[in-house]
Amino acid sequence: YQRRVHGGGACADVDAMDAVYNAMPVMCCATFGVIMLIVLVTFRSILLPIVFVLAMLYTLCVTFGVAVLVFSDLQWIVPVMAFSIICGLALDYGIFLLVRVREFRKKGFTNPACITKGVYKTGSIITSAGIIMFIAFGGLLLSSVNALNQFGVLLCFSVLLDTFIIRCCFVPALLTLLGRYLWWPWNAPPGERSEDDVMDDVLIEGTIQEDDQLLKSKECCLLKKRY
Repeated sequence: YQRRVHGGGACADVDAMDAVYNAMPVMCCATFGVIMLIVLVTFRSILLPIVFVLAMLYTLCVTFGVAVLVFSDLQWIVPVMAFSIICGLALDYGIFLLVRVREFRKKGFTNPACITKGVYKTGSIITSAGIIMFIAFGGLLLSSVNALNQFGVLLCFSVLLDTFIIRCCFVPALLTLLGRYLWWPWNAPPGERSEDDVMDDVLIEGTIQEDDQLLKSKECCLLKKRY
């Protein structure tokens, strides 16, 4: 199969498409490699970067698959533009979740407990952020430009998929299956606390109340000095 283009604007479009898609595999590998390196340095774990990339690939594959099913004339530039934004949002939500999970693991919670508490603490924030981004990207659906409409559908679907299913169900399931190998080679503290341990929440609330009382007492002292 050989394509013959004799010139004009169509020739330039075809050349641009060929150049972009020829470089796309290299850019995808470079993007995933940088993400794995960042996660490896941040969490000092061998398996967590793999979990990150698997979750990101799941979101990308399902999103592009839905795009092919929905649109019969998918513009070639749309997947290219959507790729970087989907990867950026997925990395943002994933780091936010895993930082909280690792924080509970450092406090001595077991692996299932730290995953449960991490999702409990961040799940509502992640899904709320997903709804906000869905509303923001939804403005593209009102455009009269076909490419922007397709771009908006891809972003709206991917952000809801990533925040409601991938980060709250798929990633916690993978982390649970990995068990004690999740943090290797990081020397995690022994896990002795369960998800029923709520001492951290009580201490935080008590600290906030004490700080409020301290501020009120300082304000009273300042008022007495003035008068």
